[in-house]
Amino acid sequence: MPATLKPHLSYPEQIALLKSRGLAISDDNAATHALSHYGYYRLAGYSFPLRDVASVPGTAASFKAGATLDMVCQVAEFDKALRLLVLNGIETVEIATRTAIAHRLGRVDQEAHLKPKLLDGKFCNGNPSKHQEWIGKYNKVVADSKEEFVVHHRRAYGGSMPIWVGIELWSFGMLSRFYEGMERRDRAYVANLFGMLDSEVFGSWLRNLSFARNVAAHHSRLWNRTNPEVPRLPDSTRAPKLVHVALPESRKAKTYATLAILRTLLQCCQSDRAWHTKLKSLSHTFPTTPLIGLSAAGFPPDWETLPLWV
Repeated sequence: MPATLKPHLSYPEQIALLKSRGLAISDDNAATHALSHYGYYRLAGYSFPLRDVASVPGTAASFKAGATLDMVCQVAEFDKALRLLVLNGIETVEIATRTAIAHRLGRVDQEAHLKPKLLDGKFCNGNPSKHQEWIGKYNKVVADSKEEFVVHHRRAYGGSMPIWVGIELWSFGMLSRFYEGMERRDRAYVANLFGMLDSEVFGSWLRNLSFARNVAAHHSRLWNRTNPEVPRLPDSTRAPKLVHVALPESRKAKTYATLAILRTLLQCCQSDRAWHTKLKSLSHTFPTTPLIGLSAAGFPPDWETLPLWV
């Protein structure tokens, strides 16, 4: 039988509950402001690493000795800034990838994105094929768009758009899926623009970044989230600076791996060369306490001194 939903609590009641579980709160007025700004449930997600494992299954865990609401809010603010930094980096990679795909395929056919014969057979086989499903999403974003360039193409060309125009409407997820539907030689061409990457590796990186982007764009907790799109890594001889990302293997599913990917790609784009220094500066705003650390996000000890970040 389903459990009964928890009752609504006023801010004073929420503060009392947190205190009863061992969270140190020195200023009730500041706590009320924090709860009204972030929301109890959102802060609960950020506070989880500061809790002890519940001794009784199904019951709420108490907080570790020394845990404070200020620490929880610091982590929330760190995560907000991290999301913005990640979105900023992904924007550069996304635009560069769009441009590369549009330039590569546009020279063959203005509407190459709609032509199965110009794409990989695995992407276009089946009924419905992955390409047909992709076209369905593409047609919907075109139909829903109010962009001036779309309105112009409806009036002047009956809605048809060359790939270098239509690609501006693709979500990052659409971009990632289309890339993996391109012919091998075209995928290799695009991947090669990002530092001699293998096309399979680059495809996995796009999927990883797509997940991270969706999390960040929806203002969800990013810093210690597990990314289900675990990235493949290049051979150690091709990317020695990334070897540590797989030591241990579980680190590849952490946010640190996503940041390492972004650092690598942004270097290839020769754009925003200060991005990694911004990340370093941001890391110093994380609470300094043995109760919680960036290791939960996969950051290795002394990561700032590793060759990737120098």
